[in-house]
Amino acid sequence: TLNGWDIHAVRVFMATLFLSDVIFMIFFHENLDMISKLVRRGELDLYLVKPISSQFMVSCRKVAVAYIFNLFLNLGYLVWSLHNLPQSISIGQIAAYSILVLCGIAITYFFK
Repeated sequence: TLNGWDIHAVRVFMATLFLSDVIFMIFFHENLDMISKLVRRGELDLYLVKPISSQFMVSCRKVAVAYIFNLFLNLGYLVWSLHNLPQSISIGQIAAYSILVLCGIAITYFFK
């Protein structure tokens, strides 16, 4: 064990890390990496003059579908890891887990 964490808890932790990373990669990574290129080319001005949030437009232009297989692989690993936990999981814990994963993705987005 690692400070009270057995191998199953560590697997759930790693699956959560992989899941939040792949969701960030699908929706935001490529778009945020393109901001400096948009500034250099002068194309950011086109997003700034539109009547919609320019941060939303720049952040959510493209979806990287190349990571969808990785998402399903990570979800399978997470389900397998959760199934192997010795304690049972309630619906409330699943809801709290989902909210915390979304918060983790938001924190990653804000640091990027």
